[in-house]
Amino acid sequence: MLSHAHASQRHGPVFFMSATWFEIDFDVHPRFAELPPDIVGKHGHHIRIVRNAKLLPQISVLAHSRVNQLSRLYVETTATAKQNVLAYEIVARNTSTLKYLCLGSSPSHAKTTDSLAHYVFTPGLARFSDACKP
Repeated sequence: MLSHAHASQRHGPVFFMSATWFEIDFDVHPRFAELPPDIVGKHGHHIRIVRNAKLLPQISVLAHSRVNQLSRLYVETTATAKQNVLAYEIVARNTSTLKYLCLGSSPSHAKTTDSLAHYVFTPGLARFSDACKP
């Protein structure tokens, strides 16, 4: 039988990791978008809430297959096909756990070379700041 001290040592890091990764707010922690895929792959299943994902690197890091248990997602995409595809892959992967989804379009204009193919009519989406109050 494990002693209480040994059991807490064994489970302590797991709790710390899940608490650290529970909510990702890109306005508070913009460097999260720079994490390598192996780190996101190891801990992405702990992420439950994502706020202020607006840039391609932010949305790209969330597109990892291990980010698969989100309960709240706040994403703003531009008119680029890549951002739209990644955002909808994230939503599709998390449909069984998502309880709140705020998906908006950015008022900024994307480069025309990046916006030739669209999977979603982004102007039809509400502006992020108007539609979603985290």
